[in-house]
Amino acid sequence: PPKDDIPASPSAFPSPAIPTDSVPVFVSAVESPGQFYVQLATQDEELTDLATRVADTYTTDYANFELTTFEPGQICCAKYSEDDFWYRGIIKTKEGDKCTVLFVDYGNVEDVATGDIARLQTDLANIAPYAIECQLGGLDATVEWTDEEVEKFTTATTDKELSGKFLGDSEK
Repeated sequence: PPKDDIPASPSAFPSPAIPTDSVPVFVSAVESPGQFYVQLATQDEELTDLATRVADTYTTDYANFELTTFEPGQICCAKYSEDDFWYRGIIKTKEGDKCTVLFVDYGNVEDVATGDIARLQTDLANIAPYAIECQLGGLDATVEWTDEEVEKFTTATTDKELSGKFLGDSEK
C-alpha cells in the first residue's frame, strides 16, 4: 500500500510482563552489573518468530515505512550494522544524520544512520519488548564500574542460561 495509508505507530511499546517467580533467563546485553538486559528463555521461539516477521517486512519494504522526523523516545525499526538485519528500537538521541537506537528485544545500543531507520509497523509496535532491563539486586545504583568489572560480569553471564528473580523497586 502507499505510505499514506499506513497508520502511525503507537508512541510507546507495551510494558513486558515481569515474572514473579525465578525463571530461566539469558543475558542479552551488558552495560554494567548495574544495567543489563535479559531475555526470558521461555520466549526464545516467540522472539525468533518476531525477528523473522521484522526481517520479512523491512528487508524488502522499508521504503514504505519512511521516517522523516527523528525524536528521542520515538519507537522505530532500525538496521543493525553487525548483520544488516532490521530490529525494533527506540531512538535515544539524535545528532546530525545519526541516531542512537536502543534495540528493545536485545538491549544493545548502536548509532544508526537516519537512512537506516524506519517507522515501525503498528502490529509490530503492539508487542512488548523481549529484553528486560535489570540490575543486580542490592547494588548501589551510583557505583561507577571499571572496564575490568564489566568484562568479568559479561564473561560470567554471556551464553549461559541463568536463573533470574525479578524484584520490585522497593526490593532492590
